[in-house]
Amino acid sequence: MRRRLLTLLCALLGLGAAPELTRAPAQAAAAGAREPQELAARAWWDKLPSEERAQWLERYQRFRSLSPPAQQEIRWRVDVLSEERRSAIAEMDAAERERWEALPPGERLRQLDVRVRDRLRGRALRFEAQFPGAGERLRQLPLQERLDAAGRMAQDARAFELQAGVRRAIDEGWIGLHSGKWLEQAPFHEQVEALMQVAKWRTLEVVRNKGLWDRYGLDEHERARVITLRPRDFFRAMFLLQRGMAKERVLALPELWERLRSWRLQDASLASSTNKPLPRQ
Repeated sequence: MRRRLLTLLCALLGLGAAPELTRAPAQAAAAGAREPQELAARAWWDKLPSEERAQWLERYQRFRSLSPPAQQEIRWRVDVLSEERRSAIAEMDAAERERWEALPPGERLRQLDVRVRDRLRGRALRFEAQFPGAGERLRQLPLQERLDAAGRMAQDARAFELQAGVRRAIDEGWIGLHSGKWLEQAPFHEQVEALMQVAKWRTLEVVRNKGLWDRYGLDEHERARVITLRPRDFFRAMFLLQRGMAKERVLALPELWERLRSWRLQDASLASSTNKPLPRQ
């Protein structure tokens, strides 16, 4: 039971999965050193006062007494919380990250969860504003049905936003009327790519008008390198420049991003080829 409890604690503390906890004892012994997640969870557990340990054990027993769907719901919520924590940490700039890491562990977790709750609350408010009453209806559904229904609603909302984005691009003169009419009927991914290009043009206009190239210290050659990036890489680079990353580091990243994309394509191609049926003899 203790191993299962520590596995759950790893997730609740944002430590990620703990594969070591799920191995058989013989496998764990053969593996040598324990996983960092388990060590962190055990260190945290060993420092707890006996009263708090009793409270955690009681919560764990209540969790085990729940129905499988209810347990699945809690595990899903823990996964969401862990992912949101990782995203919140990744969004910190260097100075903010340094200040946060200097805090005691308990305060770090408290501040992180405050940030995560604000993110989730804002997302819920935007969802409710877009789909009045939908949140309450979704909460009545089983988890998988709820996720499927929310996914369909998100797709419908995204399609509406894309259509509105196309009309705005036409009105502002970024694309012509004929191209816009074609784009309204284009597949989803083509609409996304086209509107990202329009967003890049808008951003370049703002950058030029506000003199941001000079603020970031980019000369003409360096500006041209950023301008020629594909939209996704362009926005990544501009975000990093805005956060204060040295331009030399930013300008070195697109080559790495391109290499990673190439590796992913190779992996996908290899996976596809290995799944092909064998030719008939």
